[in-house]
Amino acid sequence: MANLSEHAQPADGQAVNSESRSHLRVYRWIGLLLAPAAVVLAVLTPSALPETAPPEVAQSPPAVEVSAATLQWINSASAEELADELPGIGPLYAERITTHRRLFGPITEARTLIDLGIPARVVQRLPAQAPSAP
Repeated sequence: MANLSEHAQPADGQAVNSESRSHLRVYRWIGLLLAPAAVVLAVLTPSALPETAPPEVAQSPPAVEVSAATLQWINSASAEELADELPGIGPLYAERITTHRRLFGPITEARTLIDLGIPARVVQRLPAQAPSAP
């Protein structure tokens, strides 16, 4: 069976010789190598990216301190006592605190209370002295 590429003729009617076929192969390889490189360059070139404003840096919440006596009381009180005695701590936050204590151990810093979803302003209002002993 004859190779079909040997009989291929360009549109102008001239036969394609082996030298022009080798050029076509070279051009095909160049295209195969340069096309992905062009895509990578287009993606990595900053001028190809649309101009955007720099991302806003999230401000960390202010440092909040809770006295050691209050933390000790928080670690020993029941959910009901927490909700009744601490300002701004209702049943939901009290349950979060007791669940966290049960799963991960005692709360050692105010940041943990904030991580539990209690707003920083509520944590700041916690009394410096522990409420009545549980």
